[in-house]
Amino acid sequence: MIHYFDYMKKKYPLYLISGVMLAVLAFTSVLTNRYNRHLSYMLDDMQLLRLNTGRIHEQVRDIDSMKHYFDKQYRLDIFNISPERQILSTLDRIKSRLPEALITVSSFEKKKGNVRLPVTIQLNHGNYRNLLNSVDYLETLGIPDYKIERLYISKGQVSGLELMLTGALSMPAS
Repeated sequence: MIHYFDYMKKKYPLYLISGVMLAVLAFTSVLTNRYNRHLSYMLDDMQLLRLNTGRIHEQVRDIDSMKHYFDKQYRLDIFNISPERQILSTLDRIKSRLPEALITVSSFEKKKGNVRLPVTIQLNHGNYRNLLNSVDYLETLGIPDYKIERLYISKGQVSGLELMLTGALSMPAS
């Protein structure tokens, strides 16, 4: 029995090394199989892309023709919308949201990489809550931003409250 344990003691490192090598070989085999499947999927995708290049070129031509149509028909460059146009669009949204407002604008100003349009808004409201809702709407505008410089609240001549806002719609210039 003593000879058997000596034999096992001598062979144990050999069994351990061969077990580790077998585990590394199995791991490498699994990894190689997964990589092979990944490459096969990539090859299928590349072939599908090569087959669809004609369709892609056709869609690019359609987009170019639509761009040319908008440029020619409406004189509208949909890929280059100017800051002035966006500011005027926001001004239209303000007027539709506050139809009773008297809005006065002056000319565009370009300063320090920003385009500004000075805007004065005069509102006659029946109560303070409507007045606050109007100011809140103007404060929550995204781009272009309405920066309030002065705010006057007074009692109207007939009834209600009168609000006068002096500020500017501004956004970064392109």
